[in-house]
Amino acid sequence: MNSYPPVIPGGSWSMITFTQAGGSVYQDIAVAPQNGESYALTVWMRCSPYYPSECPISGTLVLYGLGVADDDRTEFRVTSTAWVPVVTGLDVKNIGHAGLRAQIYLSDTYRRLNVDAVASTSGP
Repeated sequence: MNSYPPVIPGGSWSMITFTQAGGSVYQDIAVAPQNGESYALTVWMRCSPYYPSECPISGTLVLYGLGVADDDRTEFRVTSTAWVPVVTGLDVKNIGHAGLRAQIYLSDTYRRLNVDAVASTSGP
């Protein structure tokens, strides 16, 4: 069951992606990750309730360490117009990172993916 207006996890607004082949969207995170630290990234996603025929949508959520090779990725498949959390993490194994990058790559083209409430957390 959909509610209109749809309930958005992070407030009143969400981002809608509409990607061609090879497209992605990213956000850099200003933090200096250190060797041995762990980070988690949660992104809430759904298919557009206004274009349900575009479901399902597949892609990859990646958390990169910028400047030095470190990354972790999670494949996802969003199958409904209900908000679902997609989570990935990064265990920092190298030193010298300039920051972090959260990036979403879509495997399916010409589909609308709603994205909201992106949050990163860190721990030892």
